[in-house]
Amino acid sequence: MKTDVDISTASGDDDALTALVQVIQDSPPYDYRPGEVAAAAEWFPPLVERATHAYVARRAEEPVGFLVALPISTYGKVDDYEAALGVDFATTTYLAELGVASSARRIGLASTLVERLHAELPETTTACVVRTLEWNAPAIALYERHGYELADGVTQEWNGRTRVFLTRRFAR
Repeated sequence: MKTDVDISTASGDDDALTALVQVIQDSPPYDYRPGEVAAAAEWFPPLVERATHAYVARRAEEPVGFLVALPISTYGKVDDYEAALGVDFATTTYLAELGVASSARRIGLASTLVERLHAELPETTTACVVRTLEWNAPAIALYERHGYELADGVTQEWNGRTRVFLTRRFAR
C-alpha cells in the first residue's frame, strides 16, 4: 500500500467519512436509485458506533477508504443464514462495510484494511463472513485472495439485487 495513506479508528461523527460512504453507495457497482436505500447519514454512523472494528483510511486528511465489522450475532440482517453458512454466530465476525474511493483504488488499500481486521480479531473468532453483490467480481476476488470462500448456493435477495456470502474460517 502507498505510504501516503494513514489508517485509524473511525467514528460515527465523521461527516467526511459518511459523505464518502454516500458517494460509494451512489456509484457502480451499487448505483442505488434515489430513495431505494436510506441515505448513508441515516445508517452508517449508528453502524460505526456499534462496531467492534471500524477503520478509516485517509490521504491528506481526507477519507479514501473504510471498513466496519461487528459480531454477526448483533448485525441482525443475516440472522436466518447461520445454518446455511455453517458458522457459529456466537464466534463469527461480520464484515459489514468495506469501501475505497475511486481515486484510491488499485493500491492495496482494501487488502490492507481486511488484513488489519484479521490481525485484530479476538482469538475466540472462528469465522468472518461478508456479503457482496453477485456481479461484483473485484470484491469477490479480493475476499478470495484473503482466504474467503463463496458459500455454495447461499444468496440473499434485496432490492432486486442478489448478494452472495463469503466465509473465512480461522483455525485458532
